Amino acid sequence: MNNCRPLDRSKRTETTRLATAALFLLLTLATASVASDTFTWAHPQPAGNPLNAVAFANDQQGWAVGQTGVVLRTGDGGDSWTLVPNTWQILPDLHDVLALDSLTVVAVGAGAGAYRSTDGGLTWSATPAPHL
Repeated sequence: MNNCRPLDRSKRTETTRLATAALFLLLTLATASVASDTFTWAHPQPAGNPLNAVAFANDQQGWAVGQTGVVLRTGDGGDSWTLVPNTWQILPDLHDVLALDSLTVVAVGAGAGAYRSTDGGLTWSATPAPHL
C-alpha cells in the first residue's frame, strides 16, 4: 500500500510560493552578476556624481556643478558635456553656479563657500564670502 498522502492545498500554495521566490532570487542574482560586467555611468554622463545646478552664459556655453566638486562644461548648448579635470581635488560639494559671461563663472558650496573661475571653468579659486 501507498502511505503517501497528497499535500493539502495550503501546503501546495506555500511550496509554490517558496519555489517561485527561490527562482526569482536566483534569476536576480544571475542577472546582477552579468550586468555588473558591463556597468557604465548612464546619468549624469560623463561624471557619476550627482549634479546640483546648471547655468548658461549664452545659448551655447554652460556649466553644471555637483557633489565632490564635479564641474562639467558644454560649448554646444548642452548636447554634449565635458568633465573639467581635477576639480574634485580643490573644490568641495558644489550647490549652485552662476555664469556671469563666457569666461567668468561663480559656484557656491561647502568649504570656503564661493569659488570663481575667470577662464571658463578650467581653474578655480576661493572667493571670500561677505560677512552679514
